[in-house]
Amino acid sequence: MDFTSALYLGLRHPRRELAAWPALTLGKPAALDTTAPARRLAHQLAVLMGGEAAILGTSTLHLFWDVCSILAQTENVAFLADGGLYPIARWGLERAHAQGAHTTYFRHYDPSALQKHLPRSRRPIVVTDGYCPACGRPAPLEEYLAIVRRFGGGLLIDDTQALGLLGPHGGGTGRASGLAGEDIMQISSLSKGFGAPLAVFTGNSGLVQAVRDTGPTQIHCSPPSEASVAAGLNALTINSTHGDRLRATLAGSVHQFRRLTRRAGVPLAGGDFPVQITAGPHAEAVHRELLKRGIQTVLLQPRSDSPPSVSFLITAAHEEYEISAAAAELTEIITHPRNRRSSHVQLAF
Repeated sequence: MDFTSALYLGLRHPRRELAAWPALTLGKPAALDTTAPARRLAHQLAVLMGGEAAILGTSTLHLFWDVCSILAQTENVAFLADGGLYPIARWGLERAHAQGAHTTYFRHYDPSALQKHLPRSRRPIVVTDGYCPACGRPAPLEEYLAIVRRFGGGLLIDDTQALGLLGPHGGGTGRASGLAGEDIMQISSLSKGFGAPLAVFTGNSGLVQAVRDTGPTQIHCSPPSEASVAAGLNALTINSTHGDRLRATLAGSVHQFRRLTRRAGVPLAGGDFPVQITAGPHAEAVHRELLKRGIQTVLLQPRSDSPPSVSFLITAAHEEYEISAAAAELTEIITHPRNRRSSHVQLAF
């Protein structure tokens, strides 16, 4: 049983489901041309996510590189980054820092800490993940935005985890929070909730056009393949017809897993999100024991300030018996260590 895939809605896009394409790639940089399907997908994503305009990218790394570079070059900005920010967004900020932009990190999901780091003479841009699977909660986007708007600032959200899952029709944390405005920017991968290997940037039309025309990866890299674009369009078609049902199925599986483990006294982090986490000093031993029992999980190596953890990534494709079996094995390993199959493993949670 595999609990390592972040294809949360269970979308896989086999070839028979996808529209045909005349060529896999245009053979030219993204800034020179886009295809009609790519433009249609970008428009549909802008509508879904509540952005004024959108542009596609091969990955979130490409788009963070471009957006952070454009902001650093064209505006007198200071980036204020949430301390829990995902590494890919950090790499975009490192690029901006190399261009002379100021970057400061503040305590994770703490608006009061953000307030203390506001710059005096630069436009503040808060960079944050929209949702944190580790702590099972969305970012305080409304509070962040209220703080920086007083100084003409903006909000740049990595919403990869939430796109397809949270908000109206899976539009993400921005839509879930009811946020709107030209000062809201979002970069999201479609490879998790929507199962398509490409990314999108949404924001005000002027910035989107600037990224399209002068973004470094737009100029020097190819656009997403037409196969990826076809998968993205297929995902949005499925989302419009079956998305709410898939999200309900996923929510039911997550609740089932949490109910069974809670009944056995096993604490889990993650809230209602499909990444369910159990942490402790013997997480690596638990991970190995689960694998011996035919259950694949994700072992997260700790940062200096946190213990290792085992994550179950639950999807809408998991069957009820898989959820029950995984919960039963996990609780047996943790609560009945004498029944473990590896006698040398000592568990103390």
